[in-house]
Amino acid sequence: MVGKRCESNSDCPTTVEKRCMREVVYTFTTTYYCEDAGSPTSHCVGKTKSSPLEQCSEYQHCSNGMCVNTYLNECDYKCSDGGYGLYYCSDNCSLSDVMLSVSGDCSATGRYCCCQND
Repeated sequence: MVGKRCESNSDCPTTVEKRCMREVVYTFTTTYYCEDAGSPTSHCVGKTKSSPLEQCSEYQHCSNGMCVNTYLNECDYKCSDGGYGLYYCSDNCSLSDVMLSVSGDCSATGRYCCCQND
């Protein structure tokens, strides 16, 4: 876009791109305008503005301008964070497993999050 010959601002486009900064999706809008319109040295010049669009949750990470699930749910996150390899949801965890609380019920199969070693 920069360097493109132009007669007026309408010859210069506006572009929108989503990008990640840490775990936040930002929208970058570049508006191009025609500098020295109509002259032999005219060209499109851009000005970019960014604004936050979406904060990824603690179970997600930002990749290619999108929040992507890293974990399936709160139980998966807590068990992985605790160093456990497997988890399941149940109303009663086995004695050899660790029971963790989660917000609300773990799933339709049970209200507790049960973490297991691999």
